[in-house]
Amino acid sequence: MDSDAPPNLRRSQLEVIAGMAIGIGLGAGIGFLLWRHLGVSARPAEIHERLAFAAKWSLMPAICLLVGIAMVANHRFFSRCIDPLDTAPDRTLAIWRHYLANTQEQTVLFVIGTAAFAAVTPLYWLKAIPIIAALFVLGRILFVTGYLIRPTLRATGFALTFYPIVGLYAVTTWLYWF
Repeated sequence: MDSDAPPNLRRSQLEVIAGMAIGIGLGAGIGFLLWRHLGVSARPAEIHERLAFAAKWSLMPAICLLVGIAMVANHRFFSRCIDPLDTAPDRTLAIWRHYLANTQEQTVLFVIGTAAFAAVTPLYWLKAIPIIAALFVLGRILFVTGYLIRPTLRATGFALTFYPIVGLYAVTTWLYWF
């Protein structure tokens, strides 16, 4: 075992695995329900309409990113962390910075993935974009909430954000190449 590993590493790993499984199950369940009940009334047929549709839904992840920037700035303003060179540890700021970095990564994947998906998917499948956007927002809320409670509890939110995007990339790749 790694000498730098926390003494309860096994427990932490099991919490992360359980959280990921919960996130995958929750995402599949919510995604299935939304798929059955959500319609895309105006199905954009032209490529520019499809890309505009994807861009519109990219606003939801972008709002999550905006919230992260605001929370980091707000925490800095109202604490001694107003000096960004102050290296004293601040747990809350560290959590919000990790949320912000992860949300930025996920947002980039979402925007690129939904644009590519919108360009190659059959019209009926476009409704996957708002579903994945909704899962993204719920995932980010669960990610930061879990993180604030105990870092290993962020796994459910991470899975709820990340795995729908992985699925989107898999389907897009399949549609494009096959």
